[in-house]
Amino acid sequence: MKKNFITIFILLAFTLSACGSTATNTPDSQRTQGNGQLPAVTKLVIGTLKLEGTENAVTPEQAGELLPLWQVYLSLLNSDTAAQQEIDILVDQISSTMTPEQNKAIEDFQLSQEDMLSIMQEQGISMGNRPPGENGNPPANGNGDFPGGGQGFSPPPGGMPPGGEGMPGGNGGQGPSEEQIATMQAAREAGGGGFGMGGVPTPLIQAVIEYLQKKAAS
Repeated sequence: MKKNFITIFILLAFTLSACGSTATNTPDSQRTQGNGQLPAVTKLVIGTLKLEGTENAVTPEQAGELLPLWQVYLSLLNSDTAAQQEIDILVDQISSTMTPEQNKAIEDFQLSQEDMLSIMQEQGISMGNRPPGENGNPPANGNGDFPGGGQGFSPPPGGMPPGGEGMPGGNGGQGPSEEQIATMQAAREAGGGGFGMGGVPTPLIQAVIEYLQKKAAS
C-alpha cells in the first residue's frame, strides 16, 4: 500500500510539473548508446512486449505498477511543456520497476530498428493509409515528403545505418523497402505526425499500455 501511495505521488508530481513547465522544445529522450542502437525508452517498449511468453514476462503485479507509469509517459508525450528531466526520471522509474533479470533479457535481445518494425507489424501498425502511386509505390515529390501534405519518413534517433546500407532487413543499399516506408508513414500518421519521445511511435506506447491493462487484469 505504501509503495502504491509513493508511486501515485510521483505520478501526480510529474503531471503537475509538466503542466507548469516553461520548456519550449518538444521533449525528445534520445539517450542513444551509439552505433545506431535504440534509445533506452524504445528498448523498454519493445522489450516489454517481446518478454511475453518467456520466463521473464511481466507479471500481473508488475503490470499494475508499470501501467500508470506508461500512462503518464503517454501524457507527457502529448504535452508541449514536458521537461527533459521529467522524462528521463520517468524512464528510469519504469526501468527500475522491471527486475534485473528482465532488464538483462531486454539488453540481450540487442534490439534494433528492424525489431521495432517487426513489433509494429505484429501489432497491426503497418500499411495503413498508404499513399497511392504507380505500381503501389508511395510517390515522393523529390524533397523526401509524401504528396498531400503528409511528411516523409524521418529516421529514428541514431540515424540510418552507416555505409549506405539502408534500412535493416536485408534490403542492402537499396534503402527502405516499400513495406518499411509504408509502416513508418502509418506510424507517423497514427502518432499525430511522427515518432514520440526517444523515437518511439505513439501507437507502440499505446500497445504497451493495452498489453499491461490485459496483464494486470489476468
